[in-house]
Amino acid sequence: MTMHQFTVLSSIAIFLIIGFEAAALGQAKGNPGVFKTGPGYIWIEGEDAASETFKDTKGRWTVRAGDGFSGGAHVTASASADPSGDHTATWKFKVETAGEYELWARIGWRHWNDHEWKIDSGQWNVSTSTGGMFEFIKVPVEGGVAEASWITYGKVKLDAGDHSLSIRLKMPEGKKFAQQFFDCFCLSRAPFVPAGKYRPDEAAPLNTYDSCIATKDWWPFQPVCKADEKPLLDFAFLNEPVGVHGFVTMKDGDLFFADGTPVRFWGTNASYWGGQLIYMDKLDAERFADHLAHLGVNCVRIHVLHQANSLMDSSKNDTQHMDSLKLDRMDYLLYALLQRGIYVNIDLMYHRTFLEGDKIDEELIAPKDRSKADPKYNVSWACGAAAFWHPRAIELNLAFYKEFLTRVNPYTKKSLVQNPQMAMVNVQNEQSIFWGTTNLRKGRTAEILDELFTGWLKKKYGTNEKLAAAWQIEGKPSALANNEKLDGGTVRLGQIVMSPNGSNDKRVLDQKHFLYDMETGFYQNWIDQMHAWGVKCPIITSNWSGSGNTTRLVIQASALGEIVDRHNYFTKPESMIAAIGKGTPMCAFDRQAGRAFCISEWNHGTEGLFGAETIPVMATVAAIQGWGALFHFSANSSTWTPNLGGLNTVPQHAVLYPFASMIWRRGDVATGPVVFERRRDPEYQFGPEKEARVMSTDPAAAAGAEKTEPTAVPPEIIAIGRVQNAYVDKRTPDLYHDDLVKKNWDQEKKVVTSAAGDVQWRYGEGWIKIDSARTQGGFGAIAGKKIDCKDVTIQSPNVHATILVSSLDGKPIGQSKKLAVVAVGRSASNAVTAGAAKPSFAPPCFMEPVLGSVSIKTGLSKVTAVSATGYKIDDVPAKSADGTLSFDLAGKPQVVYYLLWGD
Repeated sequence: MTMHQFTVLSSIAIFLIIGFEAAALGQAKGNPGVFKTGPGYIWIEGEDAASETFKDTKGRWTVRAGDGFSGGAHVTASASADPSGDHTATWKFKVETAGEYELWARIGWRHWNDHEWKIDSGQWNVSTSTGGMFEFIKVPVEGGVAEASWITYGKVKLDAGDHSLSIRLKMPEGKKFAQQFFDCFCLSRAPFVPAGKYRPDEAAPLNTYDSCIATKDWWPFQPVCKADEKPLLDFAFLNEPVGVHGFVTMKDGDLFFADGTPVRFWGTNASYWGGQLIYMDKLDAERFADHLAHLGVNCVRIHVLHQANSLMDSSKNDTQHMDSLKLDRMDYLLYALLQRGIYVNIDLMYHRTFLEGDKIDEELIAPKDRSKADPKYNVSWACGAAAFWHPRAIELNLAFYKEFLTRVNPYTKKSLVQNPQMAMVNVQNEQSIFWGTTNLRKGRTAEILDELFTGWLKKKYGTNEKLAAAWQIEGKPSALANNEKLDGGTVRLGQIVMSPNGSNDKRVLDQKHFLYDMETGFYQNWIDQMHAWGVKCPIITSNWSGSGNTTRLVIQASALGEIVDRHNYFTKPESMIAAIGKGTPMCAFDRQAGRAFCISEWNHGTEGLFGAETIPVMATVAAIQGWGALFHFSANSSTWTPNLGGLNTVPQHAVLYPFASMIWRRGDVATGPVVFERRRDPEYQFGPEKEARVMSTDPAAAAGAEKTEPTAVPPEIIAIGRVQNAYVDKRTPDLYHDDLVKKNWDQEKKVVTSAAGDVQWRYGEGWIKIDSARTQGGFGAIAGKKIDCKDVTIQSPNVHATILVSSLDGKPIGQSKKLAVVAVGRSASNAVTAGAAKPSFAPPCFMEPVLGSVSIKTGLSKVTAVSATGYKIDDVPAKSADGTLSFDLAGKPQVVYYLLWGD
């Protein structure tokens, strides 16, 4: 990820802070003391406060209209003239059923101000700006734009009878202005699932807009949990207790536990982006862990410990102290995940922004006013690339992360290095010495790099004369500038050409070798240090891909770690199935022989059109390739995300997580043999040729042509078996199983079959069939297709959908005593204002009903339609005849799963 997302959010916040009060917004009237009740919940509108003291203490309490807000209005509460005043609002409500309730609030973007809350005459509790926020959206209002996001306050125990909720706006220390927006509050006995402005039992109306694909039959995605009923379907059984098999290890390119049990990790990312999930409060942490376990997730990547909203203490003038509140919340999150059998992937360095107190060279120190861009400061170079060679940066980073990894978590009673929960650890996110060394080089940091380069050259050539001769190209001027020399001077590290055209300059070749030595030396030092600290899990160096012909050196350097990690986003709203070689599955060509493979950030921007294929296609490719870990980017809520957009987990994705776990984690789809191994020699690795992952010198790759120059390998082979890279000392023919490719690839019909025969990729028609013993069905453009598997037959009129059947007890489908079916189609955004020329979107999104029929060879006789949260919706009529159970898909609101059971 880059700074772009954070910059966009910061710009929105600044605009709203400055301009919102001045906007000519419509007024709305509240109803003091009024609240609404529903099954298991109490709903309070922000504009319905029974009393407020803001106007009495020179503050402002303004009710404003807005279609995107609950009840059509929200409240702006601000205090500016009297910092010592009591700025408090109180709402009245009545509890019919005593018990424990979750308290949630829909407010303006949480970074406005900390504030306090209490129930009745109880103690005040602080709601901080660093905790989780969910469903952050911009809401159109008359004269401008406002904002809304859901937050949690915590759990409260309430007796039956009358109660009050009070909010107090705290003036920030040293400030004379405080502000917060309040839309509504919800007290819920069941785990609450936000759905925009709508109450749990209030169905959202379908608001379409120009180009919207939804029809009147589509239904809003509004998952509901129940207080006194356990889910009928829960995939948490896929997880075992953490540590039962020992620490995670890597052997021969695969991940195992210490006792030899193989393991794969299916997970998501949690970061300060998309909900600030790594700093959630305890209620959110518990909900998040429950939610992920319910979906069959067994690992979470903890991403971005510093940069904006850093783990570091912002009250200090250095970056050497951790924020105690954030650290406590992260500790509890790890504990909550541990209790549900969920491992973690810890991401360490990413743009550590140094301060004056760090006593580092000034060019690496962030501007004091971080809200203003400083043309002399480049965060990617200063805090990323410089970390590879600047002695003080290396010292600070090693000290900070040693403390972070070895300190004892008060909840787990173990440090991360002592805890088998840490499945893998990444040294540095999205960075390479090849990336930043030519960007805004300046100051002492640049001098250090030049001195290191000079020393490297001196060791290789000895004298200035030998260096000059080695770099001389006939008919060209000397490659050394007049002020460059080895003896008593320096030779500057020049620009590294990263474009595909490369450079054959002898000087550039040495520069490549030097930077490669620096990068590998840096990572080897980190690996040695981390092992000395007690790290037992596999280590990742970095996940940077980059561009140009130095990318291959970055990937080669990453093989120093036991897991090679990559990032890949396919942001086009197109199918990845319709043409093999499109989108994130192409990461297969970055696999390294002898190393486990991971994609720690990936997503498919489908705009609702192709979301049903995203998860199963990646799980299927990962299974065929035998990858070790996949981390979808990114979770943005402690519970279900009922809206579309960005790089977040959308409903179609989440409901398919459990089936991805069974396809890949459980191994329902078999891993294929090595079909292609690209053998990379030093001459090519450091040479000027354009980098192409799918190029080969094997004649068979060119359909038998006798040629040695690189030619394209058909990307279709990733659907057959494993592809990987290997490093050799001299030019060696690539491995290419031409016979297997010809046998399993019907080019005329445009169909590729996996080596094990359990996957058929029909890219000519744009869909995939899975026909393994424990999972069968199809996904993609399945409309009008009769999908015949060994035990399952599926038909559907849906243009684009996923329908899969999986065994829940690990037995083959025909022998299983419990089966699950998932049926997911397209989705569409919900317009805040119907028919707007440029509509704004808000939760919930709308799901297309999936229709059709399913027939299964099984002795089971009963079918139950189930919601995304695992609760029964309805019984589904089914017919049994000749050992086959047949039923029609219900297509009802909230139905995404079907449970098959009974003898």
